[in-house]
Amino acid sequence: DCLVEPHLLAELVADTATQAGALPLVQYALTELFERRTDARLTLRDYRGLGGLPGLLSRQADAVFQQLDEAEQLVAVQVFLRLVRPVHGKTDLRRRVPLAELNDLDIDVVALSAVLDSFGRHRLLTFDRDPATGHATVDVAHEALLREWDRFKDWIERYRASLRRLASLTTAADDWEHADRDPDYLLVGSRLTDLDATPLGNMVHLTSSERAFLEASRERRHNEFLAETERTREQRQLTRRARSRLVALVATFLALAGIITFVVVRPTGSKQMSVALVHNRGQYAWIQVIEQGFERAVSERGLPSRTTAVAGGIQADDAIRALSTQGSGLVVVTALDAAVDPVARDFPAVHYAVIDQPTQLPNVTRLVFAVNEASFLAGIVAASTTRTGTIAFIGGADSPVIWPWAAGYEAGARAVNPDVTILTKYLGDGTRNGFNDLAGANAVATSAFNAGADIIFAAAGDAGLGVFAAAADSSASSAAKRWAIGVDSDQYDTVAENPANVDAVIWRPHILTSVVKRTDVGVHDIVTQFAEGEVLPDVEVFNAANHGTDITYTGGFIEDLRPTIDTWRQRIARHELTVPCVPAARAAQADARHLAPDYCIT
Repeated sequence: DCLVEPHLLAELVADTATQAGALPLVQYALTELFERRTDARLTLRDYRGLGGLPGLLSRQADAVFQQLDEAEQLVAVQVFLRLVRPVHGKTDLRRRVPLAELNDLDIDVVALSAVLDSFGRHRLLTFDRDPATGHATVDVAHEALLREWDRFKDWIERYRASLRRLASLTTAADDWEHADRDPDYLLVGSRLTDLDATPLGNMVHLTSSERAFLEASRERRHNEFLAETERTREQRQLTRRARSRLVALVATFLALAGIITFVVVRPTGSKQMSVALVHNRGQYAWIQVIEQGFERAVSERGLPSRTTAVAGGIQADDAIRALSTQGSGLVVVTALDAAVDPVARDFPAVHYAVIDQPTQLPNVTRLVFAVNEASFLAGIVAASTTRTGTIAFIGGADSPVIWPWAAGYEAGARAVNPDVTILTKYLGDGTRNGFNDLAGANAVATSAFNAGADIIFAAAGDAGLGVFAAAADSSASSAAKRWAIGVDSDQYDTVAENPANVDAVIWRPHILTSVVKRTDVGVHDIVTQFAEGEVLPDVEVFNAANHGTDITYTGGFIEDLRPTIDTWRQRIARHELTVPCVPAARAAQADARHLAPDYCIT
């Protein structure tokens, strides 16, 4: 026989008065007290020592959870996160969830059934039907679970921000479905940006309806962004043509008025329509992209043209001078170490276009590519993909031409993970470069992989092929996936066409993405303006806003990151954040040399 203190009975009745289905818990509490008794009495003191009914409730829930296998425990987390409605500054509330919503989650349905059965059997979950729809529902049986079950409280606190976003998303997705998926109900602006800034799918699983709603919202935003980009491009063309017509009108007026006797504004009667391209020998991917834009423009306009490949330095200068002497009206110079200005001063009637070079001459156009912005996106990819928390950057030279690539990459990676480790190495210094040093790049990359990096971005021209080889070899020897990020062209495609490469099939599975400067667009644009007789500008800017710089998705390795990348790209395009042009480690050098960071060009 066992005696029960009257005070214990009174407190048990009080504790269970507001608890639906509490009888099994009372039974559990009495059993626990009986097993822990020190004499023939069940006392209020012992009951309170066990934490009362709330404490026993928590212990019961934890016991059920511990009996689940690993897969079922993961499903249990998703189920209980759906059963709470976090309230800012107030007590969190339980949420009755349609069973169909749980079945629609991207989780194992067999494990889901086991979880619902286990917690339901112990009266920790209750099952009912919605009086309005008749659909089956699931709910926590005791509100106290949200406050007393430590494991559940930890889940709520850990994912509180995501749960608030989920509540908003779920409501919006339901409204969209009830409106027969009317596009006007899709998320726009900051609401969508906030969701993409912390992807819910990585923490809290979504239903297929919620995923469809998000994808439709992102697709609408992407289409609107492309349309805005096209409108901007068309407006820029109209502005250029209006400026050209105005200059021509002014020139005609001045000539007729007799104010001047000779005006040189690229007169059409003497203008040479031949165009020329001067590029470096080697650096295959870089050259291929440029030549595509150049050849497309001269073909469309029927222009006579010449292409000259040079080793660089004095040879490049001689080639530019020779082409200028031979009557070219426009010389596009993409050789990285060519000195254009001395020639341009001697031939004021010839126009020149350069990439990655400073100039102050009126007959030289700078094609400027904000590579720091595209490199920022590559950093987002790297920090989101790395499994080791360590990534690397290899530059072809420790010079201002390469610093924007490093600066953007570092900034993007740290925007995702401030604690990410970034190993940085340059193949050359200010007096020499390593853009063709495949062996050197391979050795540096192998060392970085051995030091823990699993992703390497090499802004090093053809030397990056050595990084591809290192990624493949390191993956094979360590049984852990190593990645490389390409540069200049979409190297997943162009690597097979490079005559220096015989291992494209082996390397391709390790090319995560590529950072591309749309030099083909830039060269095509300037040649087209020349052919149309427009006054060529001092600077043409290509950036994230007009997709003049970007990253690639070929290979399909980063498709899941596309929404996140698009969000960051649009933030850059809208000037919501500024991407640095100089790495923190080189800031002092940049200041000492008075480098202009306007478009990451020196």
